Amino acid sequence: MNKSFLLFYKLEWERWKRALLLQLAVLCFYPALILAIYLIRPLVLHNMAFSLLSLPTEVYAFLGIPPGTYGGHFAFFIFYAMLVLNIWLALKKCTQAVKTLRWDEKTGSIYLWLNQLAGRKQFILLKYLGTLASFWATYICWHIFLLLTILIGANQFQRPSNTSTLFRLFFLGGFLITMLMTISYFYAVIKENDYGNPDASFGKYLVFSTLIAGNLYKLRDLGIWLIELFNERTTLHFDPAGLTENFGWLDRLYWLSPLSWLNPYALQNGRPLAWQYWACVFLIAASGFFMVFVYRKRKL
Repeated sequence: MNKSFLLFYKLEWERWKRALLLQLAVLCFYPALILAIYLIRPLVLHNMAFSLLSLPTEVYAFLGIPPGTYGGHFAFFIFYAMLVLNIWLALKKCTQAVKTLRWDEKTGSIYLWLNQLAGRKQFILLKYLGTLASFWATYICWHIFLLLTILIGANQFQRPSNTSTLFRLFFLGGFLITMLMTISYFYAVIKENDYGNPDASFGKYLVFSTLIAGNLYKLRDLGIWLIELFNERTTLHFDPAGLTENFGWLDRLYWLSPLSWLNPYALQNGRPLAWQYWACVFLIAASGFFMVFVYRKRKL
């Protein structure tokens, strides 16, 4: 490999190593804490799960738990940690994708790289592939740790199904977060040069806007439940059918929220659909192609 490329990744590692190690520490800390509590005082977690799942399904659905989920096993708690941490990791990686491209522009080192050490195509690919490598290294280590927690905490009857769900989450999550990172890179490339301003708010918009849109149907379901509860406890009567008829289309918005596909409880009862993988591959390829194409013509 060209020595300038080795220097490039050395500098990138120095820039990001603290953030990457902190991310891995956070990802492993919460599953480790759950495992420790489960081994020492399992009733604490079981009581929490019982209290949560005793709520109306329309209420706890806001936490990402589908109706009919069983909470009396170890993986329930690990899967919920994954549900939250996948969103957090996607946000961190989309933010990193924008910042890492802007870093050299802010410091002015971009001109040294492009004028002497690498072409534009090489530079953007080095940045992109380096960010992907850091993500996959963190992601693989995290899932190895999760596998160990399940092997320790789950009983012999639960381990096969739990590990199978974990592998489904690993592959689908890897594709999804890679897709979101690639889209974030594409945005950072097409955004007008603002002298290296490291504003990474796009990552937040991308993650949370799709997540909110994909879960709006839960507001409709909660509204229907509140109307029915009101009808039961008062002499007044309101028909919730209007909400169902007028807002039934909200169900289809679920497919616009990639991070909602990473629901471990849903994947326990089924496999990811083939088109979900193909959608990720298509968006990765399309965003990656135009990212390189635009960067080669972009004004610095």
